[in-house]
Amino acid sequence: MLAHLADRSIGATGTIRQNHTENCPVRNDSTLDKAAHGTTKSYLEPGDNIVVVAWRDNKTVTLASNSASAEPKGTVSRWCRQQRKRINISQPNIIHVYNSTMGGVDRADQHVSLYRISLRTKKWWSPLFAYAVDLMMQNAWLLYRRTPSYQERPLDLLSFRREVVRVYLACSSQPARLGRPGRPQPLCQRVPTDVRFDNQSHYFADSKTQRRCAHCGKNTRKTCSKCNVGLHMHCFKQLHGIDD
Repeated sequence: MLAHLADRSIGATGTIRQNHTENCPVRNDSTLDKAAHGTTKSYLEPGDNIVVVAWRDNKTVTLASNSASAEPKGTVSRWCRQQRKRINISQPNIIHVYNSTMGGVDRADQHVSLYRISLRTKKWWSPLFAYAVDLMMQNAWLLYRRTPSYQERPLDLLSFRREVVRVYLACSSQPARLGRPGRPQPLCQRVPTDVRFDNQSHYFADSKTQRRCAHCGKNTRKTCSKCNVGLHMHCFKQLHGIDD
């Protein structure tokens, strides 16, 4: 996997179990478990530039990377039981790189676990699908926090998920019509205001049947692909509130 990512110029560093290192020399090295704190053993895969490093911390930690190596080594403070005080031990560079960049993965897992989709099913792919949706919602919320809209309307993760669900329900729901058959519903009920004025992904599309324009009320065979309402080309800007 690391070689596959390296071929696409993608750097990756992560922990790996010792029994998953195949024929790597650092596999099942029992002498490292009894060595002093800070002892390091590394192996470089010829040709692929993949480094496997085993480091003796409180326990033996094994990492693999296609972008970092054991050098240069730094120092880190650890508690020593024998000396009953904190001492400085040697730390490979690959450990420092991993510790400084792994926080994003931990935070994403934390956010996903807060409001995880619960599905009771025997289909093996259902948890994968639910996790993908949860992860997309978490990423969308992080992007939302960087937009000016967050300054005007700050939403926490739960409120953001509820808002997304509310907008999609408003777009998909078809409440019972009142009055004479064939009379169109008010525009505010057919298209939520947040969707109508977001200025994103609104395109003209052909309609299979003749429809009434949502702005002027005349017949048309064009629709807005996102709002799903009939619309003339010259009514597009007025409906979506776009200035000339």
